[in-house]
Amino acid sequence: MKTITLENGKVMTPLEEIDKYIEKSGVPNDPHWAYCFVLPELTTLYDMAMHGELLNALGYAFDLGQAKGYKMAKNEQQRIKGK
Repeated sequence: MKTITLENGKVMTPLEEIDKYIEKSGVPNDPHWAYCFVLPELTTLYDMAMHGELLNALGYAFDLGQAKGYKMAKNEQQRIKGK
């Protein structure tokens, strides 16, 4: 697997870098969290990928993740305003 050398000289794989980014974001790792992907979403994307629509499935996964993140940010902003 390809590696990435960070500014501090540490060498990581792209997957390690992604994991680190997610960990630093503070997003809960809870399957019951409102903004997680749910099984029907994942199975739909998997089915698309298995039927020759891998790039479309990846695009939908990206768009869905972005939409969930946007919704989470808007709700967090409303929550903070309400304090």
